[in-house]
Amino acid sequence: MLKQAGTFSAEQCDALFAAVLAHDDIDLGAQLPETISLDYTPDQLARCFAICKQLWQEGVDRAALVEMIATIARQHAQTAEEQLAFKYLRAKLKHLRFAFVVCDERHRYPRLFHWMTAIMGNLQDAFKNK
Repeated sequence: MLKQAGTFSAEQCDALFAAVLAHDDIDLGAQLPETISLDYTPDQLARCFAICKQLWQEGVDRAALVEMIATIARQHAQTAEEQLAFKYLRAKLKHLRFAFVVCDERHRYPRLFHWMTAIMGNLQDAFKNK
């Protein structure tokens, strides 16, 4: 029996996030697989979307996010640890945005995701290029 949306284990969410981080790094030697499966059922797509959404809902501390933004606004800088936390947060946001496009029946992400991802990308670039 398939698990219902929102009932994925911590191990499953951790495995998804590990895969997200692995795919967040640029690998110039990466090659496409010989075949790409595109015959997913609506149930499989719904489950994929559900675990992505759960990773975002349970894997992001909203209070820490607000504090992170306040720190950036106050200090115009982040420690290495804060930069890593910011990178992880942005990776989760980018992954959920991707899940909206691939798995949601409208194949669109909410407009807010575009703005948040773009702003966070600009901030991340500013930290890297300081």
